[in-house]
Amino acid sequence: MSKMLFFAIMMNCLDPTLTLACAFDYRDQFTLPMLSNENKRATAAKFELASFVWWASHQLAVIAAFECWRNAKQRGQEARFCSQYFVSSSIMNMLLGMGKQLQTQLVRNGSRSTVFFYFF
Repeated sequence: MSKMLFFAIMMNCLDPTLTLACAFDYRDQFTLPMLSNENKRATAAKFELASFVWWASHQLAVIAAFECWRNAKQRGQEARFCSQYFVSSSIMNMLLGMGKQLQTQLVRNGSRSTVFFYFF
């Protein structure tokens, strides 16, 4: 993870990398539908999120889900977004907190000039 963050700072793409670093250390951000007929909808929603960032992969879906969740939360539409895209609000809030902590550690360890203040 440290190499990933180091290269993210160098490549000026720390914001999505912080999201992924936190997501790797925590549970899956997507919820499993209770009804079997909703599995296709959940899979389609995940691919739709990934398509927002040009490539359908789980990692990009996580980044897109976090970005969209954060925007929906700012507009007061967090519950609607989470329901529509099968995203766990509590896990997203945990990722937000973890990202802030990780960013604080980067700043403390001398990365202040290169850290993009994404989570604040």
